Amino acid sequence: PRGGRPRRGTLAFALFAVDAVTTVAVGLLLVGTTAATSALVLPVLLVLVVLHRWGGLYGPSPLATGLGELPRLAGHTLLAWCAGCAAVAAVGPAAQAGAAALTAAVAGHAVAACAARSAVRALRRRALRANPRSALVVAAGEGGPALASALRGHPEYGMRPVALVVPQDRPPTVPAPSS
Repeated sequence: PRGGRPRRGTLAFALFAVDAVTTVAVGLLLVGTTAATSALVLPVLLVLVVLHRWGGLYGPSPLATGLGELPRLAGHTLLAWCAGCAAVAAVGPAAQAGAAALTAAVAGHAVAACAARSAVRALRRRALRANPRSALVVAAGEGGPALASALRGHPEYGMRPVALVVPQDRPPTVPAPSS
């Protein structure tokens, strides 16, 4: 499609890239530029991706915000860093991280991921607002006009209502007389 409309799958890839970059950055700050960094960052990233995928954090949602995702990001980040540190400690007990370093990694990673994901979602909303898709609203009762009004009021959802179809009530079916 022409214009700035995001393609399918680009949001998930962008959010994955943000997760990878923030994980590596925090790993470099925590451990430094050693071989232990890759030994720690890889399990953390794998656990994080699985948890985010399972938790629906890679899917498109018109209402998702960075702050709204922060509690799940913090929980997933805590589990991922604990699993990564446990894996490193199991392989080489001398390479384990202390409690202060682990706490700093979890807090810093959650905040950095929240900020980066907010930027990605803001760019997506801007692209959807700039090039919305036409939408046909089909609904009975008061729901149809309310939905069309909500879509018009929130162009960041990426849908522009072009028509409203209200189905007519069908006359009740009279059963055939039995003989």
